[in-house]
Amino acid sequence: MVKISYDLAGHHAEKEVESAEFLLTNKRGGYLSLSAGQNPSRFSGCHFFRELRPKPGSEPAADWQLFKTVDKIQLYNKDDASLSNAIPAEAILVRPGSAERKTGNISETFFMPHSDSFQYNVKEFTGKLAVYLDCRKIYDFNDQGRIYSISRQDGLIIVEYAKFQDSTLNEKAYSIYLAIKGNFNEKDVGLLQTWEKDYYPYDAERNSSPKELYVFRAFSIACEKALSLSFGFSDIQEEAVENADKLQRHAHEWQDEIESHQKRLGAQKFALPDPAFAVAYACASASIDSLYVSIPHEDGIFAGLPWFFQFWSRDEAISLGALIAQEQYKLVAKILKRLLRQLREDGRLTNRFPKSELASADSVGWAFKRLGDLIEALEKRKLLDDILPEKDLLYFKDKLDFSLKSIMEKYLDRGLIYNNPLETWMDTDYGGDTRQGKRIEIQCLFLKMLEVAKKLSKLLKDTENYDFCLKSEKIYSQSTRELFYDGEKLCDGLGDATQRPNVFLAHYIYPQLLSGMQWRKVFSYALDRIWLGWGGLATIDKGSPLFTQDYTGENNQSYHRGDSWYFINNLAAISMHQVSRRGFSKEIQGILNSSTSDILYQGFLGHHSEVSSASRLKPQGCKAQAWSAASYVELMHEIGMPL
Repeated sequence: MVKISYDLAGHHAEKEVESAEFLLTNKRGGYLSLSAGQNPSRFSGCHFFRELRPKPGSEPAADWQLFKTVDKIQLYNKDDASLSNAIPAEAILVRPGSAERKTGNISETFFMPHSDSFQYNVKEFTGKLAVYLDCRKIYDFNDQGRIYSISRQDGLIIVEYAKFQDSTLNEKAYSIYLAIKGNFNEKDVGLLQTWEKDYYPYDAERNSSPKELYVFRAFSIACEKALSLSFGFSDIQEEAVENADKLQRHAHEWQDEIESHQKRLGAQKFALPDPAFAVAYACASASIDSLYVSIPHEDGIFAGLPWFFQFWSRDEAISLGALIAQEQYKLVAKILKRLLRQLREDGRLTNRFPKSELASADSVGWAFKRLGDLIEALEKRKLLDDILPEKDLLYFKDKLDFSLKSIMEKYLDRGLIYNNPLETWMDTDYGGDTRQGKRIEIQCLFLKMLEVAKKLSKLLKDTENYDFCLKSEKIYSQSTRELFYDGEKLCDGLGDATQRPNVFLAHYIYPQLLSGMQWRKVFSYALDRIWLGWGGLATIDKGSPLFTQDYTGENNQSYHRGDSWYFINNLAAISMHQVSRRGFSKEIQGILNSSTSDILYQGFLGHHSEVSSASRLKPQGCKAQAWSAASYVELMHEIGMPL
């Protein structure tokens, strides 16, 4: 068992769990993830981000890569630094920007600043620590041509990793450099230089290959009571050394800055009914901030870590709801401007940057919904002119007018918007389930776009466009009601009454589609079919032949046909709270408890997972998902009472 403790923004929580992992990021695309014991995944360890330049003569395209460096650091109280003698952690303490592993009086603290480096301090320990390396591109599993070279001197260790195309070592593919600076002497460093096979149980559970890899047990360092190490890494040796050197000189200063920043983020202007919610709110706020990255040419929100290290337009737009709730208005406006620069000829947004093969029918609607939310928040605080001057409103109106015109030309069919297979947020196929057709949340996003266009037209005194949007919204909202609502239930798609949690998205996006009483009937009907006793929503009717109760990992069977998604659970709780907080109190409380538990004691500590199995509450999928954390922040603002 591992004792988990939090000390965040003046709030505290603790509990014993079976296993635990922490995740720190450098807000430059890199991260450090370690556990209390053995690494559960090949994605564990320390990684740094690079945008690779295209080869001369090739088509220009963004290539975002993560490079892994350190696999793990383990303590040994015997001369034999073998796995059987490793000292496992008994507790993990999470603080702003850092994590501490503890065993008895032994303390190991990890801190990651906003640079390609991390700080490691061990106290009250006499023995040896071993550094294991797994240098490679994050998806490079070729085991040929992997060459490590290690040099050492007083206070400095330099590792060069050369990856060749094959075992002939004739052609080098890339290099990774690691520099370690600290209060040690050359004689304290022992070269181990052996390969050991690691098994990754979480990858095996996800049906994700490979589930076994060889890692390099590189060297050990003797410790007498205390040791402080600064790790720097890069694809250039001089930069790795410089990163380690800067961290060694500025570690305390940088840590104080990050602690102060995260405390401000986690500060509440409202009271919550459970102290655990306050801790989880501070964690979720810090999690979103940690996924907001500054990388070459762009700033934005990664969809998640460890493997969604891209800007997914849908995820990013949905996540902006939390930033609006926290009054980060300038940042929201900045992200929306970048998103809308990516409008395609058909009026939609690109699904992802860098681009993927999937299209997105809904991300543009989410972006303009968030624009509407931003304008509403600014008007309430009388800040509209300060944050969105007229030139910005004109920019957004031009984008929205173009988007609406293009979508209506290309996707409007008999009063409804249609989408092709795999273009909604449920973007995987199993058993022919692609959600092709006319889907409820797509109609509501279209209606929301018309509403926001109407608002912009009013602000900018465009009466002709205002009248057009007013008339269009009335016509298409009526057709959506008539074709999707039968007095008892809301269909997921035209001619498809299968119940899914998208009916809650429909309310969250465009609540005026139905009356409060009608929404209550719709929610009750859906909950009878998709509610999970542990406090979540299945992604399809439990009576459907496609329903899969246990997570199937990289096999898409369960992903949108059973697995419970935390982001939609949290948004559903917001909608239920607005429609009838008493009538749906059991479900609201169930979601609050399950989401809070996931953030505090499951998955990556202090982060919100992507999904859980339908059968039981368990962190699965990507264990730090931006829209999960963001929707939790929104939920806390919804249920909180002003101070």
